[in-house]
Amino acid sequence: MQRSRLRGFSQGLSWPLTLAVLVATLLMEGADGGSGRVVGAAVTVPGGKTFIMPPQESKVNRKLPPNVTISPPFVIFSKRPTCLAARRTVTITNHHADAPLEILAVSPDTPRFQVSGGATKTVIPPGGNGSFTAIFVPRELGMAHGLLTIETNKGSFLYPIQGDGVPNAYRATPLVDVKISSGLSYKPTFELYNPHAEPLHITEVYTNQGFLHLMLPPDATKGGAKRAAAAKPGEGAAGGDEQQWSWVVPPHQKLKVIGLSFQSVSAGKHSGYVHVRTDKDDLVIPVELSVMKGGLHTAQPEMVFETIIIPGQKKDLPIALLNAGPNNLAILEVTALPPVDPQLKISFRKGTVVQANSERVVAAATYTGTREGRFMGTIRVRTNSSEAGFRDVEITYQSRVLFGSIQTSSMNTTFVVGAPPYEPVEKHVVVHNRFPFPLLVTSALIPDPHFEIVDFVPDQVVAVGAKAEPIKLRFTAQSDRSLFSTSLSLSTNVTTLKIPVQCYHGKLVLPPASAEGVQAGLLGVNVSVTRRFNVTNPNPIAVPITGVSYSILGVELSVESVVSPQGELVQSPDIRTLLTPPHGKSRHRLSPFGVPPKHTVVFRADITPDREAEVSGHVSITTERDRFEVPVAYRSLEGALRVEPLAPFEPSFAGRVSRQSVYASSSYRFPLKLTSIATSDPRLSPTLTNVTLQPGVRTRIGRVTFDPSKATLDDAPQAPPRWQGGGEDG
Repeated sequence: MQRSRLRGFSQGLSWPLTLAVLVATLLMEGADGGSGRVVGAAVTVPGGKTFIMPPQESKVNRKLPPNVTISPPFVIFSKRPTCLAARRTVTITNHHADAPLEILAVSPDTPRFQVSGGATKTVIPPGGNGSFTAIFVPRELGMAHGLLTIETNKGSFLYPIQGDGVPNAYRATPLVDVKISSGLSYKPTFELYNPHAEPLHITEVYTNQGFLHLMLPPDATKGGAKRAAAAKPGEGAAGGDEQQWSWVVPPHQKLKVIGLSFQSVSAGKHSGYVHVRTDKDDLVIPVELSVMKGGLHTAQPEMVFETIIIPGQKKDLPIALLNAGPNNLAILEVTALPPVDPQLKISFRKGTVVQANSERVVAAATYTGTREGRFMGTIRVRTNSSEAGFRDVEITYQSRVLFGSIQTSSMNTTFVVGAPPYEPVEKHVVVHNRFPFPLLVTSALIPDPHFEIVDFVPDQVVAVGAKAEPIKLRFTAQSDRSLFSTSLSLSTNVTTLKIPVQCYHGKLVLPPASAEGVQAGLLGVNVSVTRRFNVTNPNPIAVPITGVSYSILGVELSVESVVSPQGELVQSPDIRTLLTPPHGKSRHRLSPFGVPPKHTVVFRADITPDREAEVSGHVSITTERDRFEVPVAYRSLEGALRVEPLAPFEPSFAGRVSRQSVYASSSYRFPLKLTSIATSDPRLSPTLTNVTLQPGVRTRIGRVTFDPSKATLDDAPQAPPRWQGGGEDG
């Protein structure tokens, strides 16, 4: 194989930088990418119903041959960032006294896992052991499951393996599930982010497959890849035009580090890896490209809906097509072929265009589970083309409906944050199997970093109607204000079941609209105003208010309402049972009021100052876990602002506009600054023209325009409005 190479250096480092196409590497995968495991069996329950369940494989036994052990009994790669390879050594021991054990091959059932040392025959002598390395390269977030088939001269058996993919700090993205029309070139670029506080040096980039060609990005010289002054003696390529480069990604910045070039010639799947070595971590980026020959193709060979376990539950899937031809195609029809399943609904927009040599979602399929069973069918997509291969395409689908549930206790999945220092809290998750067949729990995943799964063993069986504790969660708080929800995913023989998990602080909070408390501003003496503030319980449990206290001149406090998350009013408490008595008075019994989960309490403050003063204080609200204060402030002065009533407008009609001036006077001792003037009548348009009002001076502060054409249907039959603003107001 001809190799194209770029040699270079990295500033401050002496190691060479090489881009090369390697024939072999630790991670090897065939061009077809591996095949998926398809299993199935029927289980009959009382009542004569038959359910399809994935059982153990019939051709391969999970049990080891006699006198053979394997360590560890299974492999779980926990919380591995995508594109960062994880390795685990697996040891097979032959305890037979005189017979050797031949390991013929070790192969995975999914490209998500790889095996090193399992492709060649290995002979383990009596009493000896052999090993291979299981490799996990996460290509998506979440739990991945697989089985390794270990073939020996004593029979074949399955070895369970799973891994948990989490986000990559370098923001490296696998290049998988990419479909390309035959005859076209594909040239993506890889971009890396440096999460470290110091520069990230990339020392080598290479690939293990000949169908991929590496190249520098077009704008490499604009970023951290810089051209060297001269090539080292004896290291130039044939012709003497090879260059030197260095890859340096500045701290907390991103950079295009390498480009790929792929020429799609023949149809098929091409799989491999791009390796990026740095002075921090070595990245392994999966690449999986599918070349489609000319025609209209489905983006997925089969549509498989998630298992429906609740009557009426809906599951959605997109219908995507690849147009591997030179002409645009318009979608005319997307229909299910007979016999039509009434549980399947298809929505699409007629005339949706799929551009030439491109992929697009053209419709959406929704499956609503109304009766149990396994259902299959075919969906046909028809286009405006009359050419064979582009005229239409058919997609098969299947859905499984199994009614049942698992029940959990919220006490075991709800965690309260204690006071610092935060100690880990562990709880067993109790599940109650309400399905009409045994539940096989194969894996568990919780994506939140506050939680850790402990004491979990895969392949646990929960009998019908039984309760079990298949998993223990460990929670570690990081803030006394932690409040969030996440979900624990349990992979089972039915589907992936999600159990809500909540963390809460048990405190009441002020919503953003009430964050500043009660700021009443400037008030006139003996003028009453009303202000409100809200207190919300964001927790999943009720939070009792054990006391309310305040000592603010001229303020009377009450509870106006309690509002549910849906906006419904519930019975309000009598705040007198919550108030702490003033200093010097006898103490009465306080009756706590439990604020229901997600509810809001609306407090009302009636302010009537009886003297000039500048008042600043607070309302204190006490709960079992917290005490917080709501600021209250106002300034009261002798005087008032009076706006003169407007005279009646002349009879008018649409097209005739009338205007009047607005006058006001102030009896305060100092000038007032007006900020706005407004009205709720759409036919009136007030304008503020003078913002300063001198004491005791009648002043024109603005004008009002009356336009009958702006009347709504409700306003139309009414007479011209009269200005109702007059008298004294705070």
